[in-house]
Amino acid sequence: MTKKILLIILVYLFLNSELNANIFTEPDKKTHMAIGALTYSACVAYYHNRYYCLLPVIGMAFLKESYDSFGHGHVELRDFAATTFLPVASLSIDIIDF
Repeated sequence: MTKKILLIILVYLFLNSELNANIFTEPDKKTHMAIGALTYSACVAYYHNRYYCLLPVIGMAFLKESYDSFGHGHVELRDFAATTFLPVASLSIDIIDF
């Protein structure tokens, strides 16, 4: 029970911090989060392995930023973070034993 309360407090502090607040309000970051979540969900539905399915999401985020680095956009670590945030959060909650 204590771990669950601690996790809720940490997620609340992360979401409300000045440093990370913009990542959830920018339309581009919301799109990255949605694509990451859809990719992860589709992979889990097909392979039934939540840990394995993190790899395609990380690969997709890396390839998108690599594409941006060739002059097709702006390379931002925050794009990578937004794409992988929901799958990583999902696994983090799964790892903690409630």
